[in-house]
Amino acid sequence: MKFPSCLIVLQFPQTAKHDKRISRIIKKEGKAEKDALTIAIDELDDLQRIQKRSIKVCQFSQTIIGCAYFYLSLPQSEAQARSNLSALNVQLKKAEADFLNAKNRCDTVQAAVNAEVETLETIRAGAREATEHLQQKSAEVSILRSTLAVDEREREVKLTQLKGAGAKKSSFWR
Repeated sequence: MKFPSCLIVLQFPQTAKHDKRISRIIKKEGKAEKDALTIAIDELDDLQRIQKRSIKVCQFSQTIIGCAYFYLSLPQSEAQARSNLSALNVQLKKAEADFLNAKNRCDTVQAAVNAEVETLETIRAGAREATEHLQQKSAEVSILRSTLAVDEREREVKLTQLKGAGAKKSSFWR
């Protein structure tokens, strides 16, 4: 099948335009990929430098701990972290000291409470014994009163009998 010549002429300029456009897009895409590769390589280089520095810092910190130069050579974030760790350790030691002081006070007060509880129990036991003795003595006194009352009646009866017998005697001897 053959196309008419007028169609081929009309499509040729459009195809050339289209090809130029595609060629520009492909070139831009290539340039963008090169730029992305350059950026990725730069980022990789930065990461390698950071890794080397952190390895050196770790090796250096194992050999010279506490040196002022060590703290100056640290990257800012690690130096800040060490500073924060130091401050937190100081706070921890203070909190532990406060806790131990409070625990000692608590133990002292607990011992005083236990002593008071024992004292209270001793006092209650003494009061219970005193109550028991009081009940026993009250029972004894009650028995003694009733015995005394019986004895008093018996004495009165005997005295009355003796008086009555004595009155007869006195009248008899009179």
